[in-house]
Amino acid sequence: ARLPVPIMVPSAESFRGKRSVQELRDDGGMKALDKLLFDAEEKPIQGLLNVADIDTSKRVNAKRVVSGIPDLDRAIGGFVGGELSVWTGKRGEGKSTLLSQILLDAVNQNHAVCVYSGELPKEQFKLALLQQAAGYLYTNRREDKYSGRILFDVDPKVVPHINEWWDRRLFLTDIRRKNAHDEDSILKTFEYAHRRYGCDTFLVDNIMTAELKDEAALGFNRAQSAFTGRLVAFAKRFDVHVHLVAHPRKTQGA
Repeated sequence: ARLPVPIMVPSAESFRGKRSVQELRDDGGMKALDKLLFDAEEKPIQGLLNVADIDTSKRVNAKRVVSGIPDLDRAIGGFVGGELSVWTGKRGEGKSTLLSQILLDAVNQNHAVCVYSGELPKEQFKLALLQQAAGYLYTNRREDKYSGRILFDVDPKVVPHINEWWDRRLFLTDIRRKNAHDEDSILKTFEYAHRRYGCDTFLVDNIMTAELKDEAALGFNRAQSAFTGRLVAFAKRFDVHVHLVAHPRKTQGA
């Protein structure tokens, strides 16, 4: 692979049963060596594919995770491995809530999910998912006596069933660990979740909370782009789907 010249590989038949080039020369002379070269086939360079040889059956029949939103699934055909989806929108418009529902649908389809949530403590993350998993039939509405805010409490009777349902199929990176927000650490944890537990659906929520590699040298925007590229490479390497939450830039006058 290091040589810039064509590499010729002779066939086994060209050796005429001999174990080495020396034996072939001793038996047939230089003409036998000439034939060895003339009958050789050029070894294709790495990285160049003949389109006619590409097998598309695996891609057509690829395992997909549907979102549970009929119009979206009809439009994109579900979330396929080897791809990355970017979700954006203003703060508070429901990106995390929508993605939580998509992740719960993935669990319901027997897929394993791993999440990096850079802002929420683990208890708050689980409480929010519990409310969505329980649904309105198993949540109780109440008003907080201190703030007046409307809260929804999950019926304690269903919590064990929900825990059993998503056990070993829903994982959260521990942001309390040292370097937990470092992009290398996030990718390393994601890779372990895939290899150890078969996770094939991942969420980075959100890229603004990640500690980006070489941000000082590259600048935030280029470092952000580089991390996104690494997530794309991760998705392709392991044939998984990555969801990435990114806040839009503030436009002038906004």
